[in-house]
Amino acid sequence: MNSPIKTITLLLILLAFTRAQTAVLFGGSGAVGSEVLKSLLNNSNFQEVILIGRKSYPKVDEILATKKADSKPNFTALTLPDLKDLDLFDKIDKADACFIAVGIGDVNIVTFEYWHSIEVDLIGTIAKFCDKVHVRSLTLLSAIDVEYESAEPYSEEEIHTE
Repeated sequence: MNSPIKTITLLLILLAFTRAQTAVLFGGSGAVGSEVLKSLLNNSNFQEVILIGRKSYPKVDEILATKKADSKPNFTALTLPDLKDLDLFDKIDKADACFIAVGIGDVNIVTFEYWHSIEVDLIGTIAKFCDKVHVRSLTLLSAIDVEYESAEPYSEEEIHTE
């Protein structure tokens, strides 16, 4: 078992002590989010797992294909083409745990503005949504820059030009 999976498993075990019933996951299709989704679906401490994403992804479908139809937790996938519209989203009124695994894995292939719109603005919107549905536990996970030697893909000038 590699380190990110161990970390995710540890987080889920710790979360189990909060007696969480409903988990909401944002970003279940990337490297980190798909591992979180697998862990959530294999955790009997949750009665329901809700995945919110912009569209359906083959990786999520592959994960779901391994889940037994009658096993807990129940799974729901909700599509919201623009996650920035979460303040208008009323399909969930209560959740116990929120996992945020959206982000840009390789920061070197996007502009700073786009990176900021996802890693700061969108995650902030999701956090506000989690507050609105009264989550007891919010976990933000990221794989940003894990495979690159440089931890500073943007210059100081780019960072401070906002």
